[in-house]
Amino acid sequence: MDRPQSSERAAVVAIECVAGSSKADEWGGDMLQTGDVVEEIKIGGSAAVRSPFKGGKSGVQKLLHSAFKRGETSIEVRVRRCSKAVELQACIVPHGPAGRRQYVLRSIHDPNYAVGFVDRMESECIALQGSRNSRVVCALSTAKIQDGYVSYNWEKKMKEFLPLSSSSCFLSVLVLPKALDAVGSRYNSFEDTLARANAWLISSQVTGVPIEFINIQTEALLTKISGETASATVNSGSSSDLSNLANASLYGFEDYHGVDIGVVKAVRLWYTPAAGELAIDIKLQEGDTKLGFAISRTEEGFIYISSVDETENESASTRSGLREMFRQARDTSKLLVISRVSNEKVLPWMVSSAGGIRCFDTISLSQKLSLHRHALKPIRIHVLMWEQPLPNELIQYKALSPLSAPFPAPTIERPNLVGADASETGFEDDMVGDVSFRPRWKRMIPELEGKIPLSYRREAFQLLFNSLAEVRVFEHSYKIGPESCPTHMARMANAANPDIPIYSTRSCSCSKTGIYLASVTKSGCLTVHDFETLYCTIYGPKSSLLKDEGKDLLHIHTSQTLDSVRWNPTNQDEVACSSRQIDKVMLFDIGYVSSEPVEVFEKDKSKLSRHACGLYSGLSDILFGSADKSRLLACGLDGIVYIWDKRLSNFPYLELTTNSQSQLNSIAVDSEDRVVFGASKHGIIYAWDLRGGRSSYAFQSHNEGSCPLLASIKLSALLERITTLKAQSNIVSREIHSISLDPSCSHQLAFHLDDGWSGVLNISNLNVTHVHCPPPAWLDGMDISMGSIMRKPSWLPTCSIYAVGSSSDNGLYLLDFYPSTSSACHVDFTEELWSTPGKCSRAGKNKYIPVSQNILVCAVHPLNGTIIAGTKQSSLLVVSPKHRAHKDSNSTT
Repeated sequence: MDRPQSSERAAVVAIECVAGSSKADEWGGDMLQTGDVVEEIKIGGSAAVRSPFKGGKSGVQKLLHSAFKRGETSIEVRVRRCSKAVELQACIVPHGPAGRRQYVLRSIHDPNYAVGFVDRMESECIALQGSRNSRVVCALSTAKIQDGYVSYNWEKKMKEFLPLSSSSCFLSVLVLPKALDAVGSRYNSFEDTLARANAWLISSQVTGVPIEFINIQTEALLTKISGETASATVNSGSSSDLSNLANASLYGFEDYHGVDIGVVKAVRLWYTPAAGELAIDIKLQEGDTKLGFAISRTEEGFIYISSVDETENESASTRSGLREMFRQARDTSKLLVISRVSNEKVLPWMVSSAGGIRCFDTISLSQKLSLHRHALKPIRIHVLMWEQPLPNELIQYKALSPLSAPFPAPTIERPNLVGADASETGFEDDMVGDVSFRPRWKRMIPELEGKIPLSYRREAFQLLFNSLAEVRVFEHSYKIGPESCPTHMARMANAANPDIPIYSTRSCSCSKTGIYLASVTKSGCLTVHDFETLYCTIYGPKSSLLKDEGKDLLHIHTSQTLDSVRWNPTNQDEVACSSRQIDKVMLFDIGYVSSEPVEVFEKDKSKLSRHACGLYSGLSDILFGSADKSRLLACGLDGIVYIWDKRLSNFPYLELTTNSQSQLNSIAVDSEDRVVFGASKHGIIYAWDLRGGRSSYAFQSHNEGSCPLLASIKLSALLERITTLKAQSNIVSREIHSISLDPSCSHQLAFHLDDGWSGVLNISNLNVTHVHCPPPAWLDGMDISMGSIMRKPSWLPTCSIYAVGSSSDNGLYLLDFYPSTSSACHVDFTEELWSTPGKCSRAGKNKYIPVSQNILVCAVHPLNGTIIAGTKQSSLLVVSPKHRAHKDSNSTT
């Protein structure tokens, strides 16, 4: 009689769920659940161990520990749930929160699901199993679906699925309400505007324009109205006028200043091509005297092919298949409407309040097409399609992904008309075989094509080299209240006593649009300039100082030293700063004149002790992500790259570590935010792949913020492979001051060393392709301690030119790092080969520009290429083409 009761009170080893599953079968019968009684354990190829287990939970943990030490992590567990047996295949993993030598089982099929072992009375297990239905119902009532986000490669998807990567097939025309008077104070009703939009669409379709309706929406346009007009219009703030608001084309309201604001209600009509757009390349040849087609315009504003040359079989329109397309359109009573010319839309876009349709002029378009013919450059036009052609009917065409309203249709391959990329349509040098006419078009070819090759930009910039010079130096002369700022005081003290250290400019950065320029100094001064004001001041009186332009700049003194500054690419009012002496990234809003940052991102304090002491907790460089705009990166003196997500927390969500604690001086990220590069004090470049790297992390918890090291490259070892360099120099490992990726050639990673050497690492094959080795500082009697000052060069935005301040004297090097053996810095450059008359003009050359102060950091304007350099004397030095004043020959002196 007592045996069943004693059995229920017996201790057994049971299952305890540690981590839940992310799959829908978490509550299914095939998953182990809390309260299941363990019957059998089989580890690897060993014999199965059955219950009762000696020592209970402790005995099972000893078995798991022994197996884990032997490297046997595969385990099969069979449990009893009421009268049913359930099995689980899992792997043995350590469980840190439970203490040393404690292990759990992680499911092979779902790494997020893990279970452990506990000692329980069998009666407790039976009770847990019996209450499972109630627990499921309770869990269902409290379960919440969490939101999240995923990164999306917009550029790739747009290029892959759209006819043009920067434009859609959703077309629209804005119809304004018709004005009843000249001043535009009274308009027809909103119903009249809808009727006019409807009439325009139907008339276009009847005319033969192959378009289909998608949607229609109202669009509110704000305007300022007078008091009389306001009293005569519908007032949105009055409840009595709400009934008239729906059909009113103009209504008004008062803002909080009491100003009468009018809202004109326009109509946006959305439409789409009936069967997408077809791209046609009209290739021209010598001897083409005409294009072979004429264009006209419909009353609705659409430009179409009105006629083609039916007699000439060798005309450009015939070769391209345009004549055949015109015939097919004519046979189906459709117009061959041109939607784009050179990827630029030429469709009507607005109906004015006076009734006129805003569209493109056929005369100017004809002139542009004629210029294409004279320059012998292909013409790419897009036409609106009226039906999906069969592949065998268009054997000479290739369409760009067609789109039918309102949903995309599958892509039909039509070979031979347009290549996969517009860049495939190229021609040889215009100078070949023609010396009478075509050379005068040579410099206009990039304008006609709409794309400037890298080689052309490089050749054009070489012509500007001789005109580049120092045009102005702006000294750091600012005041904080009645007293001068610490940077200015240190500069003045250094002028009187050279033994007193000077607080130099440590970093410069231009905003993405080039509107602002930011610079920081070692003493903690953050200065923001309006670039246009800065540039215009260059040609003003020499006595004009930036301190007098208070409305156009911002000067803040922080209580911390500053070593790096970067602009937020998505918000040009936000600038981030970091210091090698503190472990924080400070984000300033230039709209607020305050020495306190609006936001601070710092390391996780709980992790500092395990990495390094506070002596090495500073941040040497910062960077905003290019693809993921919410991502902020910084590298530290402790050898770790910290990554913050501004949307999540002010603490880093990911840490990139190295196999040493060598301090990192600089970081760089590729254009898609996939690979992070870090440069160390010991001359090593590290690379991390944010997508996961080479190691498998299938069983890593999603809460662990780490990423594997992809590669570590020792620069001195790569430099020793260059035989000509090794024969002339004693190559040793040097500190890397700066690294940065070439914006015009994504596989070129530039580096700058503490001895003044600069070069390029090809990240595709991990070889050094370019090197520039200037004379050492001690050769010219320069202070050797200058080598310890961090120098930060910069790429010019479009032509693979690297701007580097000289470490031995007051000068600026413009290094030609063009990805070709024609570059003077290329390791395979042969001077004898490129010194011949035919190739001399195409060989790249370096430029040395003498300046008045020693340059430490460089920044380049993203649009016009002006170089702004920060100097050892805390000044800003501007290098750009020097303007020369030409006097009128008729003027008297």
